[in-house]
Amino acid sequence: MQDSHREVTYLAVVIGVFTLMQLIVLLLFGYTPYHDSNCYIDIAQQCIEAGEPYPTTRQIQEVEFIWNMGAIHFSYLSLLLFKSITPLLVLYAFMKGMTAWMVYRIARHLYGKRTAWITLILYVIYPANYGECTSTLTELPFIFFSFLGMIFALRDKTILLGGICMAIANWVRPMGIVFIVTMCAYYLFRRNESKKRMSYLCGAYIATIFLFGSLYYLRTGYFIYQAKTGWMALMQYSWDHDKDKQTDYPLFEHGNPMYYDENQTNAIDRDHIWQQNFLVWLPHNLGEYLSQMPEKLWRTYISDNMNMCTFIPHKQEREYMYEEVSMEKLYADFPHYSPVQVLTIINLAYYYCLLIAFCVVIYMAYRKKQLGKYVIPITITAFGTILLLLVGHGETRFHTPFIPFFMMMAASRIPLANRKNNICAN
Repeated sequence: MQDSHREVTYLAVVIGVFTLMQLIVLLLFGYTPYHDSNCYIDIAQQCIEAGEPYPTTRQIQEVEFIWNMGAIHFSYLSLLLFKSITPLLVLYAFMKGMTAWMVYRIARHLYGKRTAWITLILYVIYPANYGECTSTLTELPFIFFSFLGMIFALRDKTILLGGICMAIANWVRPMGIVFIVTMCAYYLFRRNESKKRMSYLCGAYIATIFLFGSLYYLRTGYFIYQAKTGWMALMQYSWDHDKDKQTDYPLFEHGNPMYYDENQTNAIDRDHIWQQNFLVWLPHNLGEYLSQMPEKLWRTYISDNMNMCTFIPHKQEREYMYEEVSMEKLYADFPHYSPVQVLTIINLAYYYCLLIAFCVVIYMAYRKKQLGKYVIPITITAFGTILLLLVGHGETRFHTPFIPFFMMMAASRIPLANRKNNICAN
């Protein structure tokens, strides 16, 4: 399917304005000091002082864990080349604009031009899509490379590039497996040379991961290709929410599964310790582990407020920046809201409509035996959510990569998307 000249013009205008708005938000509201973002910058600065990329040999020995490698490398390169993080934030603004274009292209490939245009409109007017480029968090570059990988993977001649991009996304944040599994499910559903397509995609993904790991091994002596925070986060969350801690103390030599001897272990050793301790804890607490999942699910999907921190006044001076837009604060301040809180409420209403629409479309598709039509949105959301419940912990920004697929499904059922006349046709 080829876009007409008028469609290309409209698309360029929408994407251009959306990107310009990202830059204006960055200019007006400046850097947003999320804790993780600040830490990425601090770590990158340490790497520059040590004269090594992340992780330096000293950091492997001293830090508690290996964090999101790709995101820290981007900060490292920006500081190394420009002595400032601002060029990276500008780049992220353009990457956000390109992501809007990729959302359109994916929706067009899967559901046609009408649905693609409605999806794009839903995407660019969503308040939470403004402000991501004001920090160095992982979501924006992860989504960019994941969606770029999908664009390539949907085309026969660029499947290898799809696997490479998804491996880069996994290097930024270790969730690339969600998109690889989803595309394999899509290939199987189509049954058109599915095994060949899967082998190309997965082969390129594995080869790129092997390349990353080998380069780190040559420099550090450890085969590292992604962040090593999973076992730490899972063990910490499980232990913090363990209702029977007193009876579980004897399971561990020091009574606490998070204990490690900082003089005898490095970041790689600690990851193995937390993995082993979790596997010791789990058989004795399977019911407890399963009972924690509803709260993880609740924490993941209860709100989509985090990007509203971009618009908080004097955010650099606040000890707990997120408080003003938290659900607890919104409840306590009702109905006397600040402008930022009003925007947050609007965004929440929009977000809940998307969630409801997603569930309704799944139900309608199930009733009409059309679930196969939505294999990509459903697989990404379902597998991603299951993965977060099994090996993660609940945090609202973790659902961010799923939002565009909620929009695609909602757009596919909006009556305008099924009208005979194309809204952008000549």
